[in-house]
Amino acid sequence: SLIGTEERTTTSDAGGVYGFSELRAGEHQVSISDFNSAHYLFPETARDVTVGVGMTEIVDFEGQEAETAVLTAIVIIDGNPAQGVWVDIAGPQERGLETGSDGTAVFSDLPRGTYQVAISGFDPAFRFDVVTQPVTIVDIGGAVEVRFVGSLADPAVLIDCPSAGGTGDRIRRGFYVSSFPGRYLHDVKLRLISDAPGTFTLRLAARQNAYDGPLLGEPTAQLDLTDQASEATFRFGAAPDEGSVVTFALSKVEGPDVSVYYQVLTSNQDCPVLQTEDTTPPLSTFRRNGVVVRITGF
Repeated sequence: SLIGTEERTTTSDAGGVYGFSELRAGEHQVSISDFNSAHYLFPETARDVTVGVGMTEIVDFEGQEAETAVLTAIVIIDGNPAQGVWVDIAGPQERGLETGSDGTAVFSDLPRGTYQVAISGFDPAFRFDVVTQPVTIVDIGGAVEVRFVGSLADPAVLIDCPSAGGTGDRIRRGFYVSSFPGRYLHDVKLRLISDAPGTFTLRLAARQNAYDGPLLGEPTAQLDLTDQASEATFRFGAAPDEGSVVTFALSKVEGPDVSVYYQVLTSNQDCPVLQTEDTTPPLSTFRRNGVVVRITGF
């Protein structure tokens, strides 16, 4: 815009060039407007200029691109970085990223402004007091951080089939839950016995839908066994589909060359865990209704 001995407006071309021709000599003020202030910053948007008779004056406006700021979202669970959490930002720009192994999602080349930062897609075992936070980038080229700090929620007991003096069965026999009552498998606790005392390392493999289905995890536990039942806890941290079949198969990794058994229920006990003759896919042959087991999760 031109204000002075006369008033005019024009628009800069693709090269950023503008011009006012055939002006009367005198004092003028040239100003710029209608540019995207979220993308560009000009230190001055108006300048005075004196135009003499037959003279040409050049009035330049030099700006700076504003998309140079960095926003870093940090997700922490119990002091450890949380990988795989989805982070969305909404504001002058909208983007989404997943946190990496360091628990961060870095959004670069941002314009100034206020953003809403939200996290989602995290494990249901994680608990956050806040999942959305506002943050404002004040300076061009500035860097801001926003932290989401959570913790591991206390798991609930999903299945509890306690011992009532039942016998033991060899660990080569598998067992399964026909309809998993949650969305997260935290741990499985079994009662184990051996023919002779010794230190054993056992592995418990959990799979979805069948004994050869997608692997949910295969944690190990080391414990000293005798002919008296001892408890072993296998920690998973897996997310099976709610209502799906989840199978379990025990195996010995290390230990004396003697048989190991897990405790089963008596015939008059009821339990939603079904034992099979072995672990032949998909679900082998039904053997009995009941294993002494405690399953926690969410």
